[in-house]
Amino acid sequence: MELTVVFLVKDERGKLMMSQRVFLFASLAVMSVLIATAQTGSGRVQGSVKDASGAPIAGATITIANTATAVENTTKTNETGLFVFPPVVPGNYTITEQAQGMETWKGSFLLQVGQTA
Repeated sequence: MELTVVFLVKDERGKLMMSQRVFLFASLAVMSVLIATAQTGSGRVQGSVKDASGAPIAGATITIANTATAVENTTKTNETGLFVFPPVVPGNYTITEQAQGMETWKGSFLLQVGQTA
């Protein structure tokens, strides 16, 4: 994170100069977006898939399903076996991993607000 210090300069009538007003407005807008994002009440699901020897499994299908709403999200692992879902609502989830030539794995977890599972 980078921290920028800005001095707000007023003209002879005590008014903020235009460029400083624009900067102040933009800063407030960015802070509002960050606060709103923090209050969305979501969590993240991410992880990796490896075989018994520890080698990453690329192209595995990962599905999470909210048990209360039955809403499903699906993604695939990348070349290093990693997967990331967009933010989802908190709740109880089932997770399923399927990869060609491998046994299907199933599990469940509770995702809380702000948590990464």
